[in-house]
Amino acid sequence: MKKDEIAGCYSPVITASYRSKRMKGPMEDDIRQAIDRLAALDHEALKSEYLSRFGGSTTFGDVFMRRRLAQQLQEDRLGGLTPTEIEILSRVIRKDARANPRASRKANPAVRGVTYTRMYKGRLVSVRVAGYNQFEYEGRLYPSLTACVKEITGMHYSGRKFFRLGGAPCNK
Repeated sequence: MKKDEIAGCYSPVITASYRSKRMKGPMEDDIRQAIDRLAALDHEALKSEYLSRFGGSTTFGDVFMRRRLAQQLQEDRLGGLTPTEIEILSRVIRKDARANPRASRKANPAVRGVTYTRMYKGRLVSVRVAGYNQFEYEGRLYPSLTACVKEITGMHYSGRKFFRLGGAPCNK
């Protein structure tokens, strides 16, 4: 690998030319040299280094392995997060919808025995919740409210929107 190819192989944050205000003196030079050593490794040597450090197997590309190794090297030499910082971050993840997209999804409001009704094309349509992921329409069980709506309308449409559950009104 040539010097100019190496520069594009890992993020600017971990390149040898990066100078942090926090890193000064011999420790900075030591880390810079170790990162330069990573940049000079070919694929097989890089893969071997990655496996010796993290174990398991790898199908990662060179860029990722260099970044991950450099990050781990910096963390080992400069220290990682304190337990207090980890706790603060975990609280943020639990509360912030952008940090934890699964927590922000609306839970299935379906409660066994509840019946959703709606007028559709001049007739009253009703779907009963038979259990977890079981919805009954005209004596047949469906795995989702959306599947029931597909049976009712003949086309794919959100069950929550069709029955106007916590969303904008449906015009269909």
